[in-house]
Amino acid sequence: MKIALVYNGITREMLLQEPLDRTAEFDGPQTVATLREAIAVHGHTVTLIEANADAYERLRTSGVDLVFNVAEGTRGADREAQIPAMLEMLGMPYTGSGPLSLALCLHKGKTKEILSYHSIPTPAFQVLRFPLGPLSETLAFALIVKLLDDGSSMGLSYDSVV
Repeated sequence: MKIALVYNGITREMLLQEPLDRTAEFDGPQTVATLREAIAVHGHTVTLIEANADAYERLRTSGVDLVFNVAEGTRGADREAQIPAMLEMLGMPYTGSGPLSLALCLHKGKTKEILSYHSIPTPAFQVLRFPLGPLSETLAFALIVKLLDDGSSMGLSYDSVV
């Protein structure tokens, strides 16, 4: 079987120009090589595709049977949904969640609203649009302040505990 491994790799430029936690969601060369080997050991042919601006065309012309998706996307609050949305447009089967699940789960506020609506226990929360906005009466200190649409603990530090 021909399988495409779609990923976002850590680049030298990221390491030199970005905050270090910016690389938390991306894959290093060793991770990509290990994933490739784990797929190939079962006799599959593996094509590596970086999830960048060229990904759509590379996927469209790849001739693969399945996409193993570990991509984080490139920009925006819904970036993790980018590759699955492309794959659905192309009618290509892939591993992992679909675009709607990925977009909703990356947005912490929407995820917690859905969990609460369905009576799934989740700690009290509030989405703050302004740093000095009024604090909900349902919250009690100590609190943890997180970025709304980033994962992998990006933006978290000891200063995030208030």
